[in-house]
Amino acid sequence: VLMGLEDYPQVSSILRSALLACHSINSTQNTATIVDMHSRLAISSYGTSPDVREIGAMLKEWYVGA
Repeated sequence: VLMGLEDYPQVSSILRSALLACHSINSTQNTATIVDMHSRLAISSYGTSPDVREIGAMLKEWYVGA
């Protein structure tokens, strides 16, 4: 998935919503896609933004730290 700089805030918002939905229905397959997209955002110039860090913290708490 290619994202332009102007798309990062919208992508982050959509990922956060998708992560909340996946967590509520225990969808690990879709969560893997979210992890992949988060990792792409995290290494981008937008990676230090609060919303990307929040998604990372949610993933860590719910799936890595469990």
